[in-house]
Amino acid sequence: MRIKKVFCLLFSALILVSAHCPEVTVNADTVKTDIKVNSDYEIENDSFILTAQKEGSVKLYVKSTDEYWYSNPVDEELNSQVTGINKMQMSSQLIVTYLEKGSNEKQATSCASATNKKGVTVKSSTNGIRIDYSFKKEEFTIPVLYSINEKGMTAEILNKEIEETGENSITKIVLLPYWGAASTKENGYFLVPDGSGALINFNNGKSGSNYQQNIYNTDGLMNVTSSITVTDKAYMPIFGIKKDTQSALAVINSGESACKLYSFVSGTSGPYNYIYPEFTFRKSSVVEMLSKTWYPLEVTFVSKKRVSEENFSVLYIPVIGDNKDYSGMANVYREYLKSNGRFESKPKKGYVPVFLDIYASALVSDNFLGFPVTVNKSLTDCEDVQDIISTLKKDGVTDINIRYKGITKSGLENKKVPDSFKVTSTIGGKKGIKDLIKFASENGAVVYPDEDFIYFKKNENSIFEPNNVIQDVRQKNGIFYDYDISSGVSIKNKGAQYALKPAKIENKVNSFLKSYKKFGGNTLSLSTLGNTLYFDYSSDICLSGKTQDVFEGIFEKIADSKFSLMLESPFIYTADYADCIIGAPCESSNYDIEDKNVPFYQLLLHGLVTYSLPSANSSLSEKLTVLKAVETGSSIMYSLSATEFSEIIEDGYEELNCIYAKDWLDEIADSSHIVYNALKDVADTEIVFHSEVNSDVFKIEYANGIIIYVNYGEEEAIIDGVNIPEMDFCVCGGVQK
Repeated sequence: MRIKKVFCLLFSALILVSAHCPEVTVNADTVKTDIKVNSDYEIENDSFILTAQKEGSVKLYVKSTDEYWYSNPVDEELNSQVTGINKMQMSSQLIVTYLEKGSNEKQATSCASATNKKGVTVKSSTNGIRIDYSFKKEEFTIPVLYSINEKGMTAEILNKEIEETGENSITKIVLLPYWGAASTKENGYFLVPDGSGALINFNNGKSGSNYQQNIYNTDGLMNVTSSITVTDKAYMPIFGIKKDTQSALAVINSGESACKLYSFVSGTSGPYNYIYPEFTFRKSSVVEMLSKTWYPLEVTFVSKKRVSEENFSVLYIPVIGDNKDYSGMANVYREYLKSNGRFESKPKKGYVPVFLDIYASALVSDNFLGFPVTVNKSLTDCEDVQDIISTLKKDGVTDINIRYKGITKSGLENKKVPDSFKVTSTIGGKKGIKDLIKFASENGAVVYPDEDFIYFKKNENSIFEPNNVIQDVRQKNGIFYDYDISSGVSIKNKGAQYALKPAKIENKVNSFLKSYKKFGGNTLSLSTLGNTLYFDYSSDICLSGKTQDVFEGIFEKIADSKFSLMLESPFIYTADYADCIIGAPCESSNYDIEDKNVPFYQLLLHGLVTYSLPSANSSLSEKLTVLKAVETGSSIMYSLSATEFSEIIEDGYEELNCIYAKDWLDEIADSSHIVYNALKDVADTEIVFHSEVNSDVFKIEYANGIIIYVNYGEEEAIIDGVNIPEMDFCVCGGVQK
């Protein structure tokens, strides 16, 4: 049985201590019985010493490496260069955004409002060091528990014990904004979880930019219709710090769905590079509305309910050993997840399948007796899929994973969320798909029918049920659009999409599973459930943390039903439930402040689950597809349709351009053989090291000793005495078969 809610293993502990340290609910990662209390300001265990100062700062001493990590910068020479509000923030452990009497948004720092007002109390126990930051003028108190275990230090905001005694309402809390901050004297980078992962180099001169991203993209694009920057998501609740000889990974292990990460480089607000998490305590939204005089008036909407019933907690793990770069951080995170009961199974030895994203049917315009109608048109029926499998098998492709999309009568448009398993007759109906599944299993392929249990479109011909739709903080229906990548403007002719309430999703899935089991299905693809998370502010409020719990409960039920599950680019908390992953992110959003993409997502998951690249149809070349697959340990994936795009060009399905199956089958066979031969001996093996040797060459080391060099350059490279031809790769070492 998998451990549910791994990032938030919470339990209650009754602690009898002084008046400054009442009962607290603590994160399981903070609790350790071997803590020794040295004083009211210091605790230690076998690995660390944690010391607090009376002004509220803390420092962590790592015994094995003789290193210190500080909550705030300690370089007095550089600190003297910072003044005003920047000085207050640099010296703070908390920065709080609040609504003054429910209207004007303001900020307060723990330095100015608590430390300087003698509002800080410190008390140690075997549970940790509790520091209460009392913001005197603002009339609220925020307690933080700092603790240590064998991994590192946890800083945990005790949400249920936050006191608001006045008329001000807390909306956001920044925790340890300058923990591990690096000065202009230090070299290194921040790792951010943008897409596959990205690095922000210290002192990169990009002080006019910053990084900010919601973990799991919980804000989504709700009710936004233009000026959208199309970006990737933050799939992992982590960030990393590499400076000179030190390295640490921070894991947001509680309240991650309410977290937004920020990062700034030196020159922005002083001589420091810094990164921090900001937690949404209470949702608010400022909306421009017309007043009685017809002039626009800003109105603030604020949720009466707090975003999370969980504590906000970050575990800071110093990276020990020689490998302190981003791949070392990936090793630390992988072990953290495995130690919490995640990813207990492994891929099969030598299993490097080809992934096919096959489009079954679509709604297109037609006419009947001179009247315009919309009909379901077959794009790739069940017999077409059998032909694709047969052709690839003749070319030696023996392992194929197929996501079969658009199998219902609404095709690629999810008119409604399914509550039973249905297959449109235009592709062969249930009999056709049953025959296809049987044929596939006999020929080395697995078919995963795809279902979307979140998004649906309003059916103009039926009564719309608003009670099924999530709402924003203003209690307006959440509306989602597709966006034009070049202009960032919503594509209105495709119509709005809506998202179903979490509780309704659970009911739909339960009903669907009964129907699908009756059909005899045991494989399933979920296109959105594994990579979508959101708030719902309708009358029965479901906050993102609760949504996460509901979704995990659904995945638990699917796992208990023994379904083989395919997920598309899942968040880490859902990836454990996947037997295979389609379209794993392999780039970042390329924000201006970012300096380099890294395959952190793949470094974390390789050897734990089989995954593919995004569709190769849009790749610049077959060679680049192969090289990227080999570098990231990925299978290749192609999108296919048995119908040429010219037949549906007037129906707005631009994503179906350049996927005509007959144009791609030879390339699929050729590429899959190359990737298989490169990765077959490491399919079930973890990547322990990944590095950029130079601008063209990457070196990838596996736990079984195999080393792969990938050369993207147009000239031969010689690395470690190994000749790597231009635009090619070499596999060396290990015990190859």
